[in-house]
Amino acid sequence: LIAPRLAGAPLVGIRFTAGASCGKRERRLSAMSMQFRVLPRLLLMMLPVLFLSDQWSKDFIGWVPEARRRDKASGARVFACQSEILAAAFPSIRPVTSFGTYCWNPEKVKKKLRVIQNVGAHDIAKGLATADEPLKTIVDPTKMSLPCHFAENLPSQRVLNKFPYRPGFLPALRVAKARGLCLKNLDFVLDDISLGFLARRKRNRRKRCKYLVQKLPGTDVIVLGVHVPYRQELHEIGFQFERLMTGEPMDGPHDLRWHGAIQLLDIGGWQVLAVAEVQAMNSRRMPVVIKSSHPTTRHRKRHILQMLSSGAVELVHAKRNGNTLEDVQVQSFEELVAVAARPKSWTQRVDTNLVAGLSQLKANGDISAELVHEVAGFSSNSSCCFRALRVLPVIFFLPPMW
Repeated sequence: LIAPRLAGAPLVGIRFTAGASCGKRERRLSAMSMQFRVLPRLLLMMLPVLFLSDQWSKDFIGWVPEARRRDKASGARVFACQSEILAAAFPSIRPVTSFGTYCWNPEKVKKKLRVIQNVGAHDIAKGLATADEPLKTIVDPTKMSLPCHFAENLPSQRVLNKFPYRPGFLPALRVAKARGLCLKNLDFVLDDISLGFLARRKRNRRKRCKYLVQKLPGTDVIVLGVHVPYRQELHEIGFQFERLMTGEPMDGPHDLRWHGAIQLLDIGGWQVLAVAEVQAMNSRRMPVVIKSSHPTTRHRKRHILQMLSSGAVELVHAKRNGNTLEDVQVQSFEELVAVAARPKSWTQRVDTNLVAGLSQLKANGDISAELVHEVAGFSSNSSCCFRALRVLPVIFFLPPMW
């Protein structure tokens, strides 16, 4: 803004004309000499301003790429650290690459879409309009005013645990494919619940819970997911704690946007795309898991499998007494695995079960893209017990998507 004015300013403001008087000529020469004396001083005074403005503009323009480079470097360090932890606890599991997080907005999708058969590619594209929106950053627990009380008698905010409020695998596959995923090299697609099912070989106790398997149309990729129809009440303590940790009002409405993390794992030689929900990120911009209760041994093992699926590096959990939040504690993935690995039998069993379960699914010839099968259980003779279903659940696919 300054340089054009200086460049366009008249350096010599005199003009010699025939017949001009000597006095006028002397005054004009005096004015000219003054301009030549003042102008260098003015330029010297403006140099720091020009330098600072130029430096500021470079910093401002380069801020986003530089931030992304820092995030990528930080993510690579954490990814390498997690790889070392997994190698020690779960020898058969190796992180290959991370496809980052994505945001799904159910309010952009028509609410009249009650069955997956009515969902088209344009509906998925609408829900992914803000796919690159970053996660919310957790509040520093040391700066929170504790203890505090969770709100009671809040207005009801219920959502069904189905499309569009729970996106399933379609949006994640679309995002991962856009970010460089090659479907030809992929063997499985799992979420954190189906990964836990394979690891524990135990079914969920919820009624109407079904573990469903199907091939992705046009590929050899096997998709294993869970179908549990129920309603979620978003004014419950768990969601209040999530709002508190992300800087939102505890007694306010819950944000319906859903954030997921996608990463590629090598499990016993099988290429597995893991998709899992993440609630927020830490100051290093790495995903974290938020839980409203103090983790018991059983819950801690579930959290490890969820963090394994999502690539989350920390567990943020509440220490509460009934309706009173007394403290907020943060545990790293390394700390959780170290506790769960004593004794080592659990990690060894998880490692063995995952590889065996994936191998049994891959060896079964009944899995197809036309029918959905329910996995009733696994037997010890390297086979799976299936029941064929003809109704497409909310988590599976349509050929037009590809």
